[in-house]
Amino acid sequence: MAATGATLGSSCSFTTRISLRWVPEPPEETTDTVVLGVGEWFLDLRMDKKTGEIDWAMAGTRVEENPNETPGLRPLFSTIPSWERMNKY
Repeated sequence: MAATGATLGSSCSFTTRISLRWVPEPPEETTDTVVLGVGEWFLDLRMDKKTGEIDWAMAGTRVEENPNETPGLRPLFSTIPSWERMNKY
């Protein structure tokens, strides 16, 4: 993900996506995308630029099942208590 961002101390970060490219198409960005991270917690919010509606929203924690194992991490998903309230829109 092409990104710009700033680290706000040792455990906080803010990132915004510039564009996304699916080869062979040119880069584009249809959402205003921000990711906030505090410690192991994150919030990924993507707002559709045309409609202003939520395109994607996810919050959670980063979990490493085997920190010494490479490659990559497998995501662990869980429902947050307010999701049902947010999802009605």
